[in-house]
Amino acid sequence: GQLWGVIGFDRCRQDHPWSEAEQTVVQAAADSLGGAIARQQTVEDLRASELRLKKLSDNLPGMLYQCKLSPDGEVSFPYASEGCRTILGIEPEDMNEQAIAQVHPDDLPAFEQALHLSATTQQPFCHEWRIYAAAGQMKWVQGNSRPEVHPDGTILWDGVLLDISDRKVAERCQQQLAQEFQSIWSSVE
Repeated sequence: GQLWGVIGFDRCRQDHPWSEAEQTVVQAAADSLGGAIARQQTVEDLRASELRLKKLSDNLPGMLYQCKLSPDGEVSFPYASEGCRTILGIEPEDMNEQAIAQVHPDDLPAFEQALHLSATTQQPFCHEWRIYAAAGQMKWVQGNSRPEVHPDGTILWDGVLLDISDRKVAERCQQQLAQEFQSIWSSVE
């Protein structure tokens, strides 16, 4: 439905009546060339779309991820954005080996339970837990994702992981201030 160009053949010295077979060959060549141009345009559009998504995900304050639960129970991460360097201190390609190992041991059972609950109920995964980043620093993170069951039984969560350490520090300070205020109030009575 789009004109990309014109293919023409000329015989300058004499007229040439084009046979049906010759016309079919020229049409096939034009169709082939048009198909190649369309494929090239599709590839360029896909690259532009991927670049746009990468730029957007690189500028998020967290990281985008895909978490995959295979029918055999294996958890893997087919995708992690560049934000995993900031939050987890690891490279995106190292997510499969290191991400679960970074979960604080005291929080691992609740993390696994929340993931299992999301898998069985098909409800969104929304959970907060502590991690030890690659540099040994403890952080609080929050994961939010939605599960999607595939025909082979695989469950894939597309989500975002946020560093909520500052919020947790503020909550702790607020609790301490409330306790101090309550203590002062109690001593005044």
